[in-house]
Formats: sequence, C-alpha cells, structure tokens
Amino acid sequence: EGRITKWYGSSTNIHEKRKLEEKIKDSENTLRKLVDHSPSSIAILSAPELIVEQANRKYFELVNMQPEEVIGRSALELFPAIREKGLDKILMEAIKTGEPFLNPEYEVDMSRYGKEGTAWFTYLYQPLQNAAGITDKIMVVSTDITTYVQLRKNVEHSERKMKLLSDAVPQLV
Repeated sequence: EGRITKWYGSSTNIHEKRKLEEKIKDSENTLRKLVDHSPSSIAILSAPELIVEQANRKYFELVNMQPEEVIGRSALELFPAIREKGLDKILMEAIKTGEPFLNPEYEVDMSRYGKEGTAWFTYLYQPLQNAAGITDKIMVVSTDITTYVQLRKNVEHSERKMKLLSDAVPQLV
C-alpha cells in the first residue's frame, strides 16, 4: 500500500551524442563564416522562382542593399537587368539541366559598391540538388575582376601604341 516493491529504470549515456552535435554545430558555424567572409559575392536562389534565400556580406556590399531589402524577394524583381540581358534564361537552363554555367568575363554597366560604371565579373551559376536529386536551388557566385580587366586593357592599349610607333619609325640600316 503505497510502498515501492520493485524499481525498474534505465539510463543512456548521451555524452558522445552531445559531443557529436556540438562538433557538427561548430563545423556549420565555421562554414557559415567562410562563406560570409568570401571575397566573392554568393547568393542562394530558390528554383525556379529565383527568390533570394541567403547571401553573404560581399553580395550585399556589391548590390548596395541591406539583407532585409533582398532576402525573400525575387532576383528578377530586384535586378531587372537579369531579364533584360537574358541571364534569366541561362539560370533556368542551369536549373533544368543541373549543369553549372560559368562566364569567365562578363561586362556590365551597373551600380556597384554605390557607384555607377562599367564593371567586369566572373560568375558561376551552380545548381544545387536536394536529397531526392531535384534542383531546388541555384548558387550564384560572382567575383569582381574589374581591376584586372582594366589593367589588361591598359597593357593592350600600350602594346598597340608601341606597335604603331615601331611601325612608323624608319628602319635603321
């Protein structure tokens, strides 16, 4: 009557499980920091709507916008030039085929870092598949190569001038 005659119990050591969960969390945090501090701008868009789901710091600097102005909105709505230049078709083809698209040097007139002008980028559209193998996101990675392209163009211009000059000088006998 109200007395315990037998006691049954079990215990599970969850220490190893907790350590593993902590390692995974640390690993995810490190990866997040790496992406956020990348010298390239990175955005993850949902497919096929092209809604901006995530982006790193460099992306927000490049487009001169705050995260709350971009996240959850259509990239086509935010940046009409995507459609105007036919980049939406390239994005959709990458989503449809699952094949990445790389453009090593793309010239664009745009406002970047808050200034208007011509800029050059290397960009990659990398489809991302879910566990079922269906492309449900696309990663857009772009690297500003404006300085390198401008330097190359300056060297090419100087070489043309030197060639003209050397062709104009009479040959010494």
